[in-house]
Amino acid sequence: PFCIGCLLLFGASAKKQKKSMKKTSRFQLDMQIVDAGIISGFETLIKLCGYIVFFSMLGSIVNTISLLPSAVRLFLCASLEVTNGAAIIADSTLSSAAKYITCIGLLATGGLSGLAQTASMLAPADLSLNSYIKMKLLFTTCSLLSAAVFCLLFLFLLRIFRAGTKILCRRFLPERVLCSL
Repeated sequence: PFCIGCLLLFGASAKKQKKSMKKTSRFQLDMQIVDAGIISGFETLIKLCGYIVFFSMLGSIVNTISLLPSAVRLFLCASLEVTNGAAIIADSTLSSAAKYITCIGLLATGGLSGLAQTASMLAPADLSLNSYIKMKLLFTTCSLLSAAVFCLLFLFLLRIFRAGTKILCRRFLPERVLCSL
């Protein structure tokens, strides 16, 4: 993801704006740059936090709609905002493997909040949101497949381990201890 992001960033055609510069002292110029950086950082932080709060509130509203089936509510809440969605999935009645795979897919996607945050940051940079979404879907698919393979492998190894443990117990433990197991 990082390498692809760098390629997209450096491959995009950035608009170049030329501004006329006034003659100022070096110290004054440096402080203006620092001030602009601080203000820009706060603006970005407030914008991103606003999206998180908005989608968290939207998820809370969706979670209170009792007309929706619980599976639909779970999917909608989880896909709105990732951190709350992961907590909702963890508290759900899904199996451990289903929780794991669902959370991996959710984290790889980033949720609608992450998409809105990214769209707000990409707009000034003149980067394509469509290519971002395509790459997110590709990474989500790869993550889901990897998680499913990992779960299957883990369950297979767990069965082998349990079978091996039972064989060892029968061979080395006395009968009265096996009956208590």
